[in-house]
Amino acid sequence: MLEPHPLSSIEDVNERLRSDGAILFHDVGVSDARSFEEFAGRHISEWMGYQDRATKRGHIEGHVHTSTDTSPAFSIALHCESSFTSRWPQKIFFYCHSAPTSGGRTPICDVRCVYRDIDPGIRAKFERLGVMYFRNFGKGVGMDWREVFQKADRQSVDAYCASHAIHTEWLDDDRLRTIQVRPATLMHPIVGQTVWFNHALALHKSSLADSLMKTLMRQRGESYLPHNAYYGSGEPIPSEVIQHIRDVHNRHTILFDWRPGDVLMLDNMLMAHGREPYEGERVVYAAMADPLTWQEVGIELTVPKAIPKIIDSETSKAKDHNLAYVEQGDKEFSRWFLKAVATELQMETVDGTDCFSAIGGDSLAGVTLISEVFDRYGVDLSLETLMESETIDSVLDEVRSQRSR
Repeated sequence: MLEPHPLSSIEDVNERLRSDGAILFHDVGVSDARSFEEFAGRHISEWMGYQDRATKRGHIEGHVHTSTDTSPAFSIALHCESSFTSRWPQKIFFYCHSAPTSGGRTPICDVRCVYRDIDPGIRAKFERLGVMYFRNFGKGVGMDWREVFQKADRQSVDAYCASHAIHTEWLDDDRLRTIQVRPATLMHPIVGQTVWFNHALALHKSSLADSLMKTLMRQRGESYLPHNAYYGSGEPIPSEVIQHIRDVHNRHTILFDWRPGDVLMLDNMLMAHGREPYEGERVVYAAMADPLTWQEVGIELTVPKAIPKIIDSETSKAKDHNLAYVEQGDKEFSRWFLKAVATELQMETVDGTDCFSAIGGDSLAGVTLISEVFDRYGVDLSLETLMESETIDSVLDEVRSQRSR
């Protein structure tokens, strides 16, 4: 339930939160990050930092971050914050500083209802095996491991992961792969109800942006995806199972339009949340609090002994692509590409001497451009070339080279 007015006391708020899982506050005097932190601070016992990250978030001040820095073109699937990690917030707050012109809602979903309505056979298998999370970091795929774990060196990351039941594998080009298994459900320690508490939907490959998954599957295969979810045994989760889980979430989704000044308070163990794509400026801040661990709810974690059963199919090549390609000269193509980069990064103009990653380009923006180039010209530009080239002119040189073959 969403409550459109402030409640009379902290006790009322906590009682309503335990009952409904979500409270939406209007007109409570929140106008910036500082007043948001002060408001949220009245309803918590302990602030929580953000480590073992799943999304890029900019630090604003104090305990306040941006809700996500993921490109506005992409949606974020419903999930309970940090359920794939070893430590999660019991409470999470969102504050709308600026509402977008369209889209950008924060869907929420009662995971008690999700647990209840998932097919019993599917639910039983997840409860028996748990969920295995497979993630890649670095070199254009996923986030940089330093940002994810908030560590500066490999030794510190290895130590953190070993103490949190995460298997690490260091790959070439300073890339990191991690594998961890977590339960799929648990009993809410206060409410006493069993909830669907995992990232199987959000981190399964089918929830990746379509352009990202197609590009990486075409160029590198499943083992190169930024993330994927499997059964805890390492067995693939069939797409129809994930679709069933998605359908159940959608059935119980609540939507509302943000208004500047709104504050959304969630019990993170009762309510999943996500984000819709949007247009216009959307500024939503987040703060997390009252951390809890698996050990504190009576569950001991172990480093996974199995690995995902991945078979990378032979990637297709651009020459097998059957669309009619646009014929343009080099100058026309260069102008088109620079305009496409500017549009994707929401900039007025870009120059060939700019570095794509230095001006804000990330892997999501990159694969959107790669897909456009592939569909329009039949050139399969690699994500590494786009992300690692010192200038956009160097990227254009590579595309021209492929077009001339």
